Amino acid sequence: MNYLPKIDAVRKEVLEVFTLADCYFISFLDKKRFSLFPHLKKLLKSSAKSEIIEKLLSICIKLRFLDDHKKIFSKYKQRKSYGTFLVEGESQDVFQLREVANKIIHSKAISVKLITEGAIVFDTKGQWNQGNNEDLVEPGEHWEDHILICAKGEFGKKNKKWYVELNLFQFLNDIEMLVEKSEPTNQSDTDKLKGSTVYRV
Repeated sequence: MNYLPKIDAVRKEVLEVFTLADCYFISFLDKKRFSLFPHLKKLLKSSAKSEIIEKLLSICIKLRFLDDHKKIFSKYKQRKSYGTFLVEGESQDVFQLREVANKIIHSKAISVKLITEGAIVFDTKGQWNQGNNEDLVEPGEHWEDHILICAKGEFGKKNKKWYVELNLFQFLNDIEMLVEKSEPTNQSDTDKLKGSTVYRV
């Protein structure tokens, strides 16, 4: 008997993690918004981080399970940087989406945090004043919040220590991209898993 989750279940959890993370780390920091809702504020403060981590683990496990049966990661093999990746303190190369999921699943400790980074945008070509600037960032100083998933663990016979800091929204965005490339689970999946019963959640 095999269990095969629907790809739509992954999409639902991606949306849940995104909205919860945005609500807690962005809206929650605006204390005025929650000043009239003390019980919601207390709930967010006590449960939001653990819910984000649990749902993120659930997403990664479902993706790995679907990949074992349907090779969904083969649809997106691009290697890119999702943040910091250290092995024994040394920086490593960029990695694939599947490798990110693996790190989250096999981590021995995992947490979530917010950082704020600043940048200055220059309009060296004078495009901003040409009127057609819908897709451009206004010149000047900008501050941007990034929600990071921090995880650490060990691998290999020598128990080499690794540590990652992943941009949560970038990771969720690429998962949604992967989901869009994948076909929804349907009745034909039962035929693909011969002799198995497919349970959908």
